[in-house]
Amino acid sequence: MTTKTTYTPAIRFPDFLNDGEWEVKRLEEISDYENGIAHENDIDSDGDFIIVNSKFISSDGQIKKRTNVPRCLAQKDDVLMVLSDLPNGRALAKCFYVAENNLYTVNQRICKFHPKNVNSKLLYYLVNRNEYFLSFDDGVKQTNLKKGDVLNCPLIIPKSIEEQDFIATCLTSLDELLSATNEKLEQLKAYKKSLMQKLFPAKGKKLPELRFKEFEKDGQWEEKELGAAAKVKSGYAFRSNTYTPTGRYTIITISNVKNGYLDLTSNNFVEHLPEDIQPHQILKKGDILISMTGNVGRVCKVCCDNCLLNQRVGLVDVYSSDVDRNYIYTILTSDWFEKSMIESGQGAAQANIGNKDIEGYRFFCPPTLSEQRKIADSVTSIDEMINQYTNKVTLLELYKKGLMQQMFPNSKQ
Repeated sequence: MTTKTTYTPAIRFPDFLNDGEWEVKRLEEISDYENGIAHENDIDSDGDFIIVNSKFISSDGQIKKRTNVPRCLAQKDDVLMVLSDLPNGRALAKCFYVAENNLYTVNQRICKFHPKNVNSKLLYYLVNRNEYFLSFDDGVKQTNLKKGDVLNCPLIIPKSIEEQDFIATCLTSLDELLSATNEKLEQLKAYKKSLMQKLFPAKGKKLPELRFKEFEKDGQWEEKELGAAAKVKSGYAFRSNTYTPTGRYTIITISNVKNGYLDLTSNNFVEHLPEDIQPHQILKKGDILISMTGNVGRVCKVCCDNCLLNQRVGLVDVYSSDVDRNYIYTILTSDWFEKSMIESGQGAAQANIGNKDIEGYRFFCPPTLSEQRKIADSVTSIDEMINQYTNKVTLLELYKKGLMQQMFPNSKQ
């Protein structure tokens, strides 16, 4: 006996609990489709229209080109989607929602959906990075979605436009909160960058533009080499076949080291310490770590106990009594240090750097520990706010993902 598949979400607004199951619609039933047109010969930096291409969509509108020749003009409420991407790329089937008329024109390899008999924002949420489209990516060759395959995409939607509107409004409000939080995060990052440029001497100078009043008579800053204040120590060569899914000790790898924080969302473990492990490879809270391959020059502090240092991650052990440890950390988390390490890696962030590259880094330092600590404390307070907003963004993204999984029926049930 065949069991009939029913489509109802795990959670539902109370007003619609008795409205029955949702229905399956092919994309062609609820939208008019149009392919974009090439604009490469019509680029004009002062143009009135924004060209929607894959870079524009994948960068969330940050990377844009303009034109005065709109060959495929988008209308308000249209949904635009990337049709082509590299293997395992993050742009395939990513969508952009058009919020106003006469501003966007659609480039080739982007398609345009104009919704019919469906809430336009709901269509956006259903189509954006839909698993159906992602299944065409074989991870080997470039994916190019064809019109017939796109229009055949099955979507499960509420029968009533009222329920569609409720869901779309709920998710839009969440997106607006996420956008506002992201904007605040970017403002804090920009403020930190601007402050750092004033708190530290510019190239060719020995004094900063901005100095705390109590230190104005303390004389010029001194140029130092990092190796004169700190020693870089290497991690233990753990073998991946010794990792366990759970365990007493967390192995810190380059993937855990982010700019300014230790990411422990994806971990490897061991239950017992290797017999030949060195004392410095058993990490303590507050230890300064730096990635030496992959994204070189990323720096963070250890935030918990029972962590072990893996190879390709360096421990910056500050031994000098003349340089404040937190001041060193502030220097290492600057854009200048990361840029210098990338240059040491032959100009590629994915290259390798060694202990000598890090220890050879030169920086300016105030003559007194008091001034060093005041600068470090000022920057640290901003870093703490940046970390708070980073965590908020992460939590909101996880909440949105979980909410959508429950608000939309599973097509595989």
